[in-house]
Amino acid sequence: MKAVVLEVRDGVAAVLREDGTVEKVRQACEVGDTIELEERGRITSFPKRATRWAAAAAAAVVLVSGGSYGYNNAYAYSYVTLDANPSIEYVLNRKNEVLSVSALNEDAESIVEELNAEGVRGAALTEILEETAALLHRDEYLSADGEDCMLISVTSRGDRQRESLNDEIERFNERESSDVYVTNATMAEERSARSQGMSTGRYKLMEDVLAVENIGSEGDPRSFGEAPVTELLERSGRRPAPEEDVGSDPRHASTGAPEQTPPNGNELQASPSEEPFSEAQAGQQMDGSAVSGPETGTGGSAEMGSPSGDPAR
Repeated sequence: MKAVVLEVRDGVAAVLREDGTVEKVRQACEVGDTIELEERGRITSFPKRATRWAAAAAAAVVLVSGGSYGYNNAYAYSYVTLDANPSIEYVLNRKNEVLSVSALNEDAESIVEELNAEGVRGAALTEILEETAALLHRDEYLSADGEDCMLISVTSRGDRQRESLNDEIERFNERESSDVYVTNATMAEERSARSQGMSTGRYKLMEDVLAVENIGSEGDPRSFGEAPVTELLERSGRRPAPEEDVGSDPRHASTGAPEQTPPNGNELQASPSEEPFSEAQAGQQMDGSAVSGPETGTGGSAEMGSPSGDPAR
């Protein structure tokens, strides 16, 4: 059975099980982690202090609503990553409320520190994305002219939650001047990205670039974790390269013009004359293209895919 870590003290963690009960375990973990529990009764000896605070945590959960509160509100259910060179991860519960925000690279550390100082727990994803974008603009990771872009990846254990998160990102994009590219990932891809120390969005772009440039698995994951997001989007074919670069960039030498269809069959970002993203398209199109609201002037369309429903990690 899986459980979410509520608190860690003296090497002992108080964890909330899926059935709404709280128990304590000796395991290397951090608050907010989701862990796999061993059979009950395997751990029987704890410091008295640990016993007291674990009992208090259990009582608090029971007093709130008898256990169902914990499963819906404290259990990590979905993961959203945002890349604009700073890479940030948002962990959400079953109700799509933000549980935590963490930095995935050094550039993101100061931004995440400010977000956490304001308080993120229980907020809607749209609200936290808007706060994040404001900080990215302030720190000049995103320019006022809309030339820069953001890559957002969504991974969820549930189809309904994933679709709802995609809708929230669409609403966020309608008010954002920079292009927003959206991709959906499976839980297996989320785990692979984590194991290689990069965001899920960058991991998905790495797979596309390796295929487009016909370099198999020889690419260095570190180079993809550090490369500018705009560069990776252009190399993958998801974002058209500037006209002056077409035909002269050696990265495209083996594949022709960068406006070709990506290896997964998705269409590229729509031209400015096309209609903006519609809600009906969200459930039909695959992931990867930029979305752009009516205020951006780009009129691109989002292509959002569906995770394959891998088991919870």
